[in-house]
Amino acid sequence: MVIIWRPEAHEALKSIYDFYLGIEEKVARKILTAILEAVDRLSVFPEMAPVEQLLIGEPEEFRSIVAHELFKVVYAIDKTGEKIVIVDIWDCRRDPVELCESVQKKQK
Repeated sequence: MVIIWRPEAHEALKSIYDFYLGIEEKVARKILTAILEAVDRLSVFPEMAPVEQLLIGEPEEFRSIVAHELFKVVYAIDKTGEKIVIVDIWDCRRDPVELCESVQKKQK
């Protein structure tokens, strides 16, 4: 299965890495590796993660997988079932309402 990163998701990943790199390189690498490994697992079994409850009712069905204790990968499986679209890397400490707003903004 092909994995496609939306530019905003890629930018979120870069921002997370850069932030933790400023704190400690080892931590930054650990978080980056955890996120990328979670995405790799999705390519084998894309429906392994549950439907994201905060995004029920959106035009697309979004799923999310916790990739690290602080971050989850929000993604959608395209209608053909051949592509996984990474929509966002979400910091679980943020207000859940912001996730809905963020995804809605990215759909436009």
